[in-house]
Amino acid sequence: MAYPGSTSDALQKVVGGFGRWQAGVSILMALLKLPIAWFQLGIIVLEARTDFWCARPHGLYRNFTVEEWRNLSHPRLGKGGYDACRIYDLNYTIDIVQDVAEGSSTVACQNWEYSRDIFKENIVTEWDLVCGRSVLVDVAQATFMAGVLLGNVVFGIVADRMGRKLPLIVAIALQGAAGVLSALSPWFSGFLVARFLTALATGGTMIISFVLVMEIVGDKWRTTIAILYQIPFSLGMCVMTGISYIQRDWRDFQFTLSAISMVFVVYWWFIPESPRWLLAVGRKKEAIRIMERAARWNGRDVGVVKEVLQNLTSEQEAVSAGRKATLIDLIRTPNLRRNSLSLFFSWFLAGLIFFGFTQSLGRIGGNIFVTTIIAGIIGVPGTLLCMYVIRFGRKKTICISHIVSGTACLLLVAVPTGMFPGDWPRVLLSAISLSGMSLTFPTLYVFSGEIFPTVVRNVGVGSSSMFSRLGSVLAPFVKSLGAFGDFWPPLIIGCCSLLGAAVIFFLPETKNCGLSDTLDDGEQFGKKHSQDKENRNYIQVSQLQSDPV
Repeated sequence: MAYPGSTSDALQKVVGGFGRWQAGVSILMALLKLPIAWFQLGIIVLEARTDFWCARPHGLYRNFTVEEWRNLSHPRLGKGGYDACRIYDLNYTIDIVQDVAEGSSTVACQNWEYSRDIFKENIVTEWDLVCGRSVLVDVAQATFMAGVLLGNVVFGIVADRMGRKLPLIVAIALQGAAGVLSALSPWFSGFLVARFLTALATGGTMIISFVLVMEIVGDKWRTTIAILYQIPFSLGMCVMTGISYIQRDWRDFQFTLSAISMVFVVYWWFIPESPRWLLAVGRKKEAIRIMERAARWNGRDVGVVKEVLQNLTSEQEAVSAGRKATLIDLIRTPNLRRNSLSLFFSWFLAGLIFFGFTQSLGRIGGNIFVTTIIAGIIGVPGTLLCMYVIRFGRKKTICISHIVSGTACLLLVAVPTGMFPGDWPRVLLSAISLSGMSLTFPTLYVFSGEIFPTVVRNVGVGSSSMFSRLGSVLAPFVKSLGAFGDFWPPLIIGCCSLLGAAVIFFLPETKNCGLSDTLDDGEQFGKKHSQDKENRNYIQVSQLQSDPV
């Protein structure tokens, strides 16, 4: 007997929407978010703020304390600090006993000394990425984020042609191997290349693992699993912080993370190929074998698997043979175009805000280990809370999360570093800001999936994610504005958060609304509600005009 439904219906019929098999695969895929977090946010440790000053002439002034040397040789800045990039133009090989006159000429430093109080070595101290070379830190992280974006695209294409399993294992192996190379590179240029390859693989791991999970769980479980899937990313921040506390040299830190990430190649013997992909390319025998194993794990009737999958015909094959939706379809008609562009901009802002802020955690003040681990811990309840608060409305949740994070960031501007012991108000405000950000991404994913119609849902959400990556590419340069004042990064991020709330406000609410299927449905979505509201307002105004005073 032919089974007339879609591939999704058939898979759920034989193994169920969610059971032990889907849970096991989903957990394995979610654990890959641990190394994803390590590599994406490792820059917090790799370039952690380090106090530095111009180096003393070789063999001279070693009996001077750092403060005495600075007083002697460094120009003072307006707020009582020192210019760590310039030094008085004097002959330091002779004894200097008098004070240097204000206004004396200065020259740029050629070498620097660094504080080793927190980290023994990081990429800043290794390659003197300070003063005029400090922008290279941001170039390194922007290059990494660009690599993640490219990895999403490249590995996404490869996975559609070769399946999910093999490209995923290749990405995992490349991620670990390139990470090890970056830890061993004696040159900054080699470090950049290795980091880019790591990012390329990280982007591949992200996209394939998520797609595999979405392809094996039932339709009604996808929102829940998509949210829960994000939790290990926050846990990864906590693990990363613990490793950085033990490994205070950046090479040891990077090598440890990379070596641990290589362990995930054992997934080759534990994860299945996507049965949905196998059916799509006509490899039914392999799909049947995997689904029989899945049915057995889930306690379902194994006997019906072959019958149902062998007879998948007609409708599903006709749909797959039809014209594929493209990005152009999202901007072809006015209402869908407005919704799509608003969502793209919202995702761009979300990427800029989250990565711009998290990459600045090392510069917030206070203890870097405490600040970072708090950020990771807060992400877990924030993600779980998302599953509850979105019931009150997707728009409300995103708007409130943006307003909370934006307001906290703007308050950071009013609290300079060093004003309070341990910078506790800045740490507290950072925690509040991150709690808002932890709600934004998972809710935005659900919201986007409900606004885009079925025929363009994958390309819509995928394109939105790419705009988020573009925002993350610019994030390091927002952080770099801290060189002109600690208030600039939180000021810009706070304003972007409030702008994000404003953009979402103009999109239609999707709570309790059925999903749009066709492009025409997507074009009409939100229009009817607006029209009904206008009609109600018109009726009310007409009644008021006709009522006697």
